[in-house]
Amino acid sequence: MTMRRTHVFFSTPNLLIRSCAEEDIGWLGALLSHADPDATQRLMTLFETQNLQTMSDRLLDLPAGAYLLVALGQGGDPIGALFSWPCTASRFQIEMILEPEQRGRGLGSEFLRAWSHQFQQHHGTTSLQIVVPQGFPCESSLFTSVGFVCCGEVDGHKVVELAAACPSPAMAD
Repeated sequence: MTMRRTHVFFSTPNLLIRSCAEEDIGWLGALLSHADPDATQRLMTLFETQNLQTMSDRLLDLPAGAYLLVALGQGGDPIGALFSWPCTASRFQIEMILEPEQRGRGLGSEFLRAWSHQFQQHHGTTSLQIVVPQGFPCESSLFTSVGFVCCGEVDGHKVVELAAACPSPAMAD
């Protein structure tokens, strides 16, 4: 397996967010093993497998247009991952998984805000839509705190939209 060069995308007040690297694979496999089973199933579908180990082996071989980012906490330890892949030019599906002890602290919103800002900067657009996993409320503070609003449904899934520029993560409250 060839090792990818690690590229830092963002440093926020509480997170360092970078591309997934080979040294993350073992940790990500463990994170996925205790993630929400529905999220794990959606990711297995993306990676065209029904086996968690096979999916872990494929994490560095992403489909075109997909991202896999790792968030490191203030101590430098990995605390979460965000997978995203395109549905259309401005609509992405995402799965964000945080270590259980990191949930409920606003880090998911900070991670999503940083990813959204990166997306808008990289693609030169302010329009961004995310397909919300079934059973997850689009009114969730995870989305609303970043500025997303519910805007409809696609194939039975709710869609949230960020129609304005997402503030830089360093400027967010």
